[in-house]
Amino acid sequence: MTELVTMPEVFRPNDTVFELNGNKYRLVYDMLAFCELEKIYGSVDEVLGMLFGDVAQKLEPAVTYNDSPINIEEVKIDNVPLALVLAEKDKQQRVAKHSDTLELIWAGMLHDNAIYNSDDEIIGYKLTKRRVAEAMTFRNYRELNVKIVEAIMKDLAPGLGEGETKNEETAEVPKEVITLVQPTQ
Repeated sequence: MTELVTMPEVFRPNDTVFELNGNKYRLVYDMLAFCELEKIYGSVDEVLGMLFGDVAQKLEPAVTYNDSPINIEEVKIDNVPLALVLAEKDKQQRVAKHSDTLELIWAGMLHDNAIYNSDDEIIGYKLTKRRVAEAMTFRNYRELNVKIVEAIMKDLAPGLGEGETKNEETAEVPKEVITLVQPTQ
């Protein structure tokens, strides 16, 4: 079954499109995707931390007291140096796994693959994680991870880096029509 996508992308000037088994798909991290990711991970913050890490934890933080810098080794929490507390917190940060790539690709594909009832409520999806996983290999794995980050960045901060601010409205621009092929079950 072929579906034609022609809706204007006002907030996303360039879709993040990738190919699986010769079929083109869009990755869109909208509220639907984030809600599905919350069901899987408990919070979107955990997903974002897994993807982007906490840069502040990687650097030695500038700790101040009354606007004066203090030595991080001298500060203690429950008699443990702050530096050790931060290092332990860094170790506990979730590390991305192959299954996470599958979950993130699947969630990003839901925007174009939801099945709706007559009340416009989602009753299911046209694709399964199994079908998506079958199309993923180590040949396309790195590219898919790059596409995930690219799409999430576009959807978290649409237009940034393109001379616009996040909440600024953009003029509607005709987009190239992409034919999406839905996998059959």
